[in-house]
Amino acid sequence: MNLIEACIYARIYSFNIKGLPYKESQMMLANKLGFDRKTIGRTLQSLVDKGFLFKKEGLCDKGKMNTYHI
Repeated sequence: MNLIEACIYARIYSFNIKGLPYKESQMMLANKLGFDRKTIGRTLQSLVDKGFLFKKEGLCDKGKMNTYHI
């Protein structure tokens, strides 16, 4: 796991440990962590591919929304 993956994993973990799904947008996560949105998207997919995260796709009133779980 690289530094960007560790930062994202820790952010999602902080939600999941409280029993909450992680629902922040990639743009919001990028702004909080100081990375580019595309980098965040690639890294989230990498964490899913490696089995560190589980992604649940869904819909909300604003369109498509993904939640992530440890």
